[in-house]
Amino acid sequence: MPIIDADTHIDETEATWEYLRDFEQEFKPITQHPVHADPKRNASRYWLIDGHRQMRFVRDDNNTRTTVETRELLDVQKRLRDMDAMGTGVQVLYPTLFLMEATERQEVSTALRRSYNRWLADRCAESHGRLRWVCLPPLMNIEETIKELQFAKDHGACGILKKGDLEAGKWPADQYFNPLYEEANRLDLPICVHIDRPRLSHDHSSSAAGEISQAALRHHRSRLLMDSLHRLGAQTAHGKSRRRLRHVQSIRALCAVIRLAQSQPHVRHLPSRRRSAVYFESRRRGQLDGRL
Repeated sequence: MPIIDADTHIDETEATWEYLRDFEQEFKPITQHPVHADPKRNASRYWLIDGHRQMRFVRDDNNTRTTVETRELLDVQKRLRDMDAMGTGVQVLYPTLFLMEATERQEVSTALRRSYNRWLADRCAESHGRLRWVCLPPLMNIEETIKELQFAKDHGACGILKKGDLEAGKWPADQYFNPLYEEANRLDLPICVHIDRPRLSHDHSSSAAGEISQAALRHHRSRLLMDSLHRLGAQTAHGKSRRRLRHVQSIRALCAVIRLAQSQPHVRHLPSRRRSAVYFESRRRGQLDGRL
């Protein structure tokens, strides 16, 4: 049976911003390099976005066993051939830059996420269903978020990215996000909670990210969000494998499923039938423990 890799990534590239509208061109990220680079150190570069520097990784082809053409979807067919070599039937694509919030300005965030969604939708369309994408909702603007969810549904997205960190200054279970969750239910799109990084944090460790995810889940439990959105299911997701998990109808059951997944890290299959769900990404086994 072909593998469905439900947590893979792309690297954003200059083409990602080609979908900015005319009045949004001032927000276009540009790539810059250190002025006084140390020749003894590895090369580095960054995106300049809204006056802030955000890391733009310089990858090593040998270490990653990828190429710039496959990482940045410059050559979709080449990425598909790499998938064939690994025995992978489908990949679900997440961002790299947007695992942290690139700006605190609503108009900039909305423009960049809108452009990203259209770029990735177009690239994935070339794969005839083998590359599936997760939508980036512009959560600082709920009205625009609802529009993006409909675009995502109409253009082949299979999920909606929701980070465990604060977004729009609010935790994931805040009532501010209710329209997002309700529209996700209506469109039958899962909410995919991925490990994240604070926008300007100096602590980029897995431990810090794990604490953020734990805090988000405790907040989910305290607010009993899932009791009001009873159609949502849950599944952990990370790395090279997936396992089908049972449907949950309350946050207590949700935490039990997450703990079950800790002992079953090598999971391969997404749910056999489409339904609204919440997917949690965990980097380390044991990260989400019995304290939840």
